[in-house]
Amino acid sequence: YGIQGYISEYHGKDELLPGTYTEIDFGKQIYAIYATGQVMVDKAQTPAIAGEGPYLLIRDYKLFYTEIGSSNKPQLLAQKAELVLNKPERGSAILALDFAGDLDGDGLPDLLLNESDTYGSSTLLFLSSKAESGFLLKLVRKVVQACC
Repeated sequence: YGIQGYISEYHGKDELLPGTYTEIDFGKQIYAIYATGQVMVDKAQTPAIAGEGPYLLIRDYKLFYTEIGSSNKPQLLAQKAELVLNKPERGSAILALDFAGDLDGDGLPDLLLNESDTYGSSTLLFLSSKAESGFLLKLVRKVVQACC
């Protein structure tokens, strides 16, 4: 029972900020994950480490996931996109795709996402086998790791 799928690398950029679009090639099918929302620079915060980028504030964040077709003819089906995460006020939290692959053995991709901010991080597990009829994924576990 090997894990089949894709570990995120995305040319060194795995953060799922608004405006990002990532394809997950899963055998004969291609899936897409993309985010929408507003990104603003938090001018009230200064980076703790010299050279670190500015703090970002994210509002009206939505993360979508959809099957876009076969690897021979990808076609985005926006009308079938599934809202996976809806966070009106994300603050400075950054969401990243850690893993996409078949974890539950049903032949469909599952997702592991990581949400981190200055107070810690959370791992979110989405399984395809637990999705309700007509949906691709369901959030089944969130593990919070607090710091400081």
